[in-house]
Amino acid sequence: MSPAARGASPPHSALIAHHGVFVAQALTHFRSPRMPSADVRFALVREPTNPLAKPRAFVTLGELARAIHRDRAGAPIQLDDDVPLNIRDWGEVRGVAVFTLTEGGDKHRFIDWAWLNGGGRAALERALAAQASTAPTIGGQAGVQARGRAA
Repeated sequence: MSPAARGASPPHSALIAHHGVFVAQALTHFRSPRMPSADVRFALVREPTNPLAKPRAFVTLGELARAIHRDRAGAPIQLDDDVPLNIRDWGEVRGVAVFTLTEGGDKHRFIDWAWLNGGGRAALERALAAQASTAPTIGGQAGVQARGRAA
């Protein structure tokens, strides 16, 4: 009769549980993208769970905003603030997820996850607005939404 059938717990259940947590942490680490250098201040991560994906690093927030404007191709976007992402060797950091929207306002396409050196949605909205004034989007609406509210 097995120990489980007798009502006893398996003898190594604590050890197995510990290794399960370790394995999950290791998988998260190795599935995480790595920044090109430790001094990156602004970056876009296209594939947040692909360890081979290279984040695109930017020197200024304005450059990052221009890249988002190019990727959105004039479509309205939604910015989701305080979204976690694991970066290899940095651990969990927070950023802004950027999505294009349909005409009805539903999420359509994930553009990027934006690392703003600790900044959030408000900083990205200001940078997007500043870049839109010097480089207007062509075709479609240039609306920016933040968690369902028009910005």
